[in-house]
Amino acid sequence: MYERVNKPSSSWTPQVQKKTSRFAPPPMPVQTKSTGESKEMPAYKPISTDWITDNPLLRSLETAEKAQQSEAPPQEELEGQDHAQISTEISSESETIQLQGESAQPSLLPLTSASTDGVANYPLMKSVAATPPQLHPVTSVQMSAEAGTVQRYGDPNQVPSDMACDVASNSPGDVMMSFSFSVGKATLDASQKSQIEDFVVSWNALGENTEVRLDGYASTDGSQALNWSLSCQRAEMVKAELVSPSSGAVPGIDESYITVLSHGETDEFSSTSRGSDRRVTLATPTPLPLPEPEEDSPPPQENAIVREARRHIGSGTWAYSANRPPYGSGTNKCNLFVYEVVNNAGAPVPMQERWSWSQFEYVQYPPLAGQWANPSFTIPGWVVVTEPQPGDVAAIAINYSDASGHVAIVSGPNTTISATANEVVENDWGFRAGQTPTFRRYGGN
Repeated sequence: MYERVNKPSSSWTPQVQKKTSRFAPPPMPVQTKSTGESKEMPAYKPISTDWITDNPLLRSLETAEKAQQSEAPPQEELEGQDHAQISTEISSESETIQLQGESAQPSLLPLTSASTDGVANYPLMKSVAATPPQLHPVTSVQMSAEAGTVQRYGDPNQVPSDMACDVASNSPGDVMMSFSFSVGKATLDASQKSQIEDFVVSWNALGENTEVRLDGYASTDGSQALNWSLSCQRAEMVKAELVSPSSGAVPGIDESYITVLSHGETDEFSSTSRGSDRRVTLATPTPLPLPEPEEDSPPPQENAIVREARRHIGSGTWAYSANRPPYGSGTNKCNLFVYEVVNNAGAPVPMQERWSWSQFEYVQYPPLAGQWANPSFTIPGWVVVTEPQPGDVAAIAINYSDASGHVAIVSGPNTTISATANEVVENDWGFRAGQTPTFRRYGGN
């Protein structure tokens, strides 16, 4: 421990005196500065009241700026010049800036002091503002009637020279009907032909010679040239049925009123199921009312179920994120879709009673996909069959962590309609290699 001792003299110097201690450290040497080492302090120049303007570098920049302004033409002259000429001058100025940036000794370009936005007046910034942005190549189909444009995966440079269809340059307007196809196929099933015939009846009844537009699409399977041809063939197949319905019961539509367009390949209709992209859409400037079925000759039951299911293609009502009682958000609803469709079509399915741990009581639910797929499980009114027809229910039991399988409605040869995690789709699920679904058909109570 130390204490300070003052000398009696007026010019005193503090010293440190050690207190008496048995374990005191040796005295610390006092360092004194030799008089020969003292130097005179340098004199500093007072700072100017405006040191920025006195800076030599900035003064040189200001001089260069004034020289540049004296050479610049008046603003009214620039505004009167052709826009292309101005763009050329700005572009060359930008090239000069780039060369300066690449040189060993880059030169500084002054900002306009009179501007409130120095960045906007910087020549490179003016060049960017004057040059329109370069859009990236289109890569996907955009169904937009308002925009009137089309973006596609299909490369127009790979269109076969013998393709009968014109390449679509825009998207259809209000789509009235949509026809799905199996992979690599361009054939219509009986249910689709029946739909087309109903449309022909409505078209003839309207008597206004309404234009009909058909747009053909293909999935991204296969080569570009193949998909261009396939999308065209599918649209031509629908056109042939419109011109001459297979039943022969009604007169067809004159082909002069039908426009057939090809889009090539796309994945616009579904990012998870390629089957949804194999389709033809039918559009008219004004939607036509479809005829009501006659009471004395109701359509076959399977057609009623398929019609009801097709009305919801593309709908997200039964999506995984949707809240549709008795199921909430974050649940699979393929069984609820089948339940609601067949009941709305007049083929009732009874509810099943199950224990709910979340509600801690017995609740009523539609049959699960696993129950549809179990031939031993009884669903009143629905019998197990081996040869599927449109309107049947197809189900496969799979032990998912959050589902017992998947269930769908048979819509045609090798096609089904079902609710996926995002939307209702029509594809070849249930008829793919290795799949062995259980089929059930409504036989009445």
